[in-house]
Amino acid sequence: MADNNTLRAQISSLRQSFFDEGMLDDHYVQLEELEAEDNPHFCEEVMTMFLRDCTKLIATLERSVHEPEFDPQQIDQYLHQLKGSSSSVGAAKVWSEVNILREILKADGDYARFRDHLAQLKVEHQKLEANLEPYFQMLRQLDP
Repeated sequence: MADNNTLRAQISSLRQSFFDEGMLDDHYVQLEELEAEDNPHFCEEVMTMFLRDCTKLIATLERSVHEPEFDPQQIDQYLHQLKGSSSSVGAAKVWSEVNILREILKADGDYARFRDHLAQLKVEHQKLEANLEPYFQMLRQLDP
């Protein structure tokens, strides 16, 4: 039982760090509230889908910005999709970077700056993924 209590304390501390560091926001808490006994890994499943889709969209954005015919409208559609999904799961830093990218795209079209922030979006996505993976593994250890 002491091991379970230690694990729960570690999980709680790690979870809090996500909020303290601004990686996650209250939308994630709402997602957690949707978990039920019949689907105790709901958050993990949703976040896994989000991270997978986000990886694909970032790769698509990276290809798009290097094409000779840069299409700002198409890129904004990808960003809009990322904005919605990151907001709905509470991925705050990803959401913030997406908003910066949309502002750059609309305001000045500075493609070098856009590429720099696209790289930062990728970093924030990777950090979130790298932090959530061990968190969800720890949660699974509590399963009976």
